[in-house]
Amino acid sequence: MATESAPVPLTPRRARIAWASWGEIGRWTAVAATVAATLLTGVALVAVNTHGTYAAGLDSGLLVRHHGFGDALYVFRRNLLVLGIHLCACWIGAILGRPYRPAPESMGRLGRLHRPVPDWMGRIALLWALLVTLLSVGVQALALGRLLADISVAADIPRLQLLVLVLPHAVPELLAVFLPLGLFLLEAHRGRLERLGLWSLQAAAIALPVLLCAAAIETYVTPARVIAASHHAALIRAHAAAVSR
Repeated sequence: MATESAPVPLTPRRARIAWASWGEIGRWTAVAATVAATLLTGVALVAVNTHGTYAAGLDSGLLVRHHGFGDALYVFRRNLLVLGIHLCACWIGAILGRPYRPAPESMGRLGRLHRPVPDWMGRIALLWALLVTLLSVGVQALALGRLLADISVAADIPRLQLLVLVLPHAVPELLAVFLPLGLFLLEAHRGRLERLGLWSLQAAAIALPVLLCAAAIETYVTPARVIAASHHAALIRAHAAAVSR
């Protein structure tokens, strides 16, 4: 005889497996956009206050019109490294946010090593992950600002104009690599670290195709724009010199 049973409520473990909604992803993107804007501001400040080197700027791929698939793959791999750094911060938080479960008795003495992470150790780990990611942002701002100054000198165009020219690939690229960082900062602020594991995979799945598109734009579109701007600036200077005579 069949009996009617009450519905089983969702356990916390089952509740955590839900994918993030698009509204939630929008909040990650908003934080990522804030970090990206901060980085671009730092890049502009470094570039404006750096003299730049002509020889170093000539080595940039932005001054070479023709590129191959290998160049796009190189750009993609370079961005994957930055994305991986931010994903590591999410995974550290996910490990710390997992609820403690006692080890099974079958582990014997080894089960004694399975202990909950102390609160102070968890706070230090989170602080370390945050500092590493912020250090990554600072290092990128310094390196990209110097590179922008070098290319500006080699192409003989203003630094801020060059920054505007690279925005079509820089904006989606930065939003993609900072998407896991936005997720990490939001969940750390909320104290919901247990969701970072699954949601970081979702953030990576969104970021990867965006990085592929950004790498293609940086490889095949941006160099032509920079070279055209450089030639246009040279023509304007030549015309001005001819008129002044």
